[in-house]
Amino acid sequence: PDPAKHRGDAINPIGSGFLVGQSNIDGTPLPSVEHPQSRMRIWNDRPKPIGFGPVPRFAKERARYAGTYDKHWMDNVLPFLPQDFDDRYFQAAPQDQWVDRLSPGTMFGCVNMNESGRFKVSVPMLGVPVRFMYDDHT
Repeated sequence: PDPAKHRGDAINPIGSGFLVGQSNIDGTPLPSVEHPQSRMRIWNDRPKPIGFGPVPRFAKERARYAGTYDKHWMDNVLPFLPQDFDDRYFQAAPQDQWVDRLSPGTMFGCVNMNESGRFKVSVPMLGVPVRFMYDDHT
């Protein structure tokens, strides 16, 4: 790729540590977070990006669920979502952090992501009222 035209990784467009060539290596930041089994060893390693922040809507990992916005959509579907739109598009968490359910009291945490080395929390015992209204108003 041409370094003038490629400044980021399509999977992690706002991340750091992506280089196309060695010419601008000095002063370039390394990735902020690395998977322990997939660390950068040399400048052109391409470990899968990981992190805890939201995945931007335009990132490849999330945009693939947005559907097809073509002439047919413009002429026949707009302003509605395309037929092939997938609700997973609304999931902003990285896919490796998706879970079917988090039950109250479930513990989860991180290792080596803060000064103490460990971070643990539990899902609070919290009831959230939800009301569904269907087309037939039931």
